[in-house]
Amino acid sequence: MPTVAQSTSQPRPVSGGEPLARVIHMATTGVWVVKRQGRMLEIEGRMHWSCPRSLASDAERAGVALSDLVMNTGRQS
Repeated sequence: MPTVAQSTSQPRPVSGGEPLARVIHMATTGVWVVKRQGRMLEIEGRMHWSCPRSLASDAERAGVALSDLVMNTGRQS
């Protein structure tokens, strides 16, 4: 079972040599964004998505492997 320290480390490379893209939910605005190697990632001309399903669909079509760990910028209760 991964620890918190492992989940915050750099994304691991996948078969294509690119690391997994990190999914971030921007809680204040409600949009979803993706980062890879410290930079915002543009997929099919978009920089943000209104739901994770459309983000995952666009990423799959573009061949971008997403991490299954989601960073949420909102307040934790």
